[in-house]
Amino acid sequence: MEALTRKQRELIEREDLILQAAHDLLLERGYHGLTMERIAKAIEYSKGTIYQHFRCKEEVISALASRYLEKQLAMTERAASYEGRTRERIAAIGEGLEIFIRLHPDEVRILQIIKSETVSEKASEECQAAMKAVEFQAMATVAAIVHAAVLDGDLELAPDTPPEAVSFGLWAIVSGGHANILRDLPFQEVRIGDPYAVTMNTCDILLDGYGWRPLSTEWDYARTRERARWTLFAKEARRLCGEECPVRAAEAR
Repeated sequence: MEALTRKQRELIEREDLILQAAHDLLLERGYHGLTMERIAKAIEYSKGTIYQHFRCKEEVISALASRYLEKQLAMTERAASYEGRTRERIAAIGEGLEIFIRLHPDEVRILQIIKSETVSEKASEECQAAMKAVEFQAMATVAAIVHAAVLDGDLELAPDTPPEAVSFGLWAIVSGGHANILRDLPFQEVRIGDPYAVTMNTCDILLDGYGWRPLSTEWDYARTRERARWTLFAKEARRLCGEECPVRAAEAR
């Protein structure tokens, strides 16, 4: 790979500064409080310099979202490599996504901002296409496992139900559940002790309804998720639970 020139390195470093400043301002002031002028002031550059990188603040947010979606996709693809039956691989993906949102709640909130129609419609078609491409790749990763389940005989779908319908249903449950978790709703008041667990249980109910074997009554998917956590995401898991990790990791082997 050809080494970057000094100017190229400076452009990349400056773009990183812009995006970090935008991240902080979005969390502090929200979408309406984010301006190109405030970004410029935060990193001590002129506003014109910011416009050399991004046409408007929506494109700054889009660039942030693309970065975060790439990180989320990497977790999904790592989880998809879990060694087990097809439904176990789906459970591993659920575990990976839960770890991601627990570790990066602020990044997920920013993803929700850009998905607002008011914001996304102001970004360029190129920015919108880049984000959609990453999201579709994540859904395609899940759909590939559904296809594999059909081929393996673990799942038999009706003729009018494509595998992509199953992956979309899972995506809808997980993305909707996580979006509401980040709203800090009073879950205890409506008798929901662990909203993450409820989200995963709802996915199990959906897959049981499709008849994807082994059913949740036939297999310990909590154990599968635990094993995936410590075999695929040990580094991230240690960040979540500290001193408890070495013991849990040994148990999951």
